[in-house]
Amino acid sequence: MVRFNLRPLLREREMSPYALAKATGLSLATVYRLTNNQSQRVELETIDKLCGALKCQPGDLFVRTRR
Repeated sequence: MVRFNLRPLLREREMSPYALAKATGLSLATVYRLTNNQSQRVELETIDKLCGALKCQPGDLFVRTRR
């Protein structure tokens, strides 16, 4: 299963979900859904915004886990 790796990235950067929402222009609800792995799909534009705000590559946003 592929999951978002946002929570550890936010911790590493000492950034709150609120700060990420402000930096990306995404709603706080969207950021919380992504942080809690409650989204079924994500637009490429959203991934691009997250990478820009977190100064990372798309592969850094995801982790593959066993079920």
